[in-house]
Amino acid sequence: MTLEPIEAPAVYLLRSGPLHQRHGDPYTLAAVVEVVGDVAEIKGATGRLMEIPAIRAEMKRLGVRQVRWQRSVAGEMILHTMEV
Repeated sequence: MTLEPIEAPAVYLLRSGPLHQRHGDPYTLAAVVEVVGDVAEIKGATGRLMEIPAIRAEMKRLGVRQVRWQRSVAGEMILHTMEV
């Protein structure tokens, strides 16, 4: 078990998926997004990151210029960065 404090000025719950338009709709990805300045970090994601264009558009709307996340492949953590 881990419990990580979130100290970012802005924290969002991201839900995404082809059928997800509003709260209550089915989704394929859920994650926490921390925004500090113009950088967003996606954390604790479960599911598949498939709706990249929609996520990029929403991050741009928030003034984010870069999105970062990590994923584990065979026990190795790989850092990903997306420019918005």
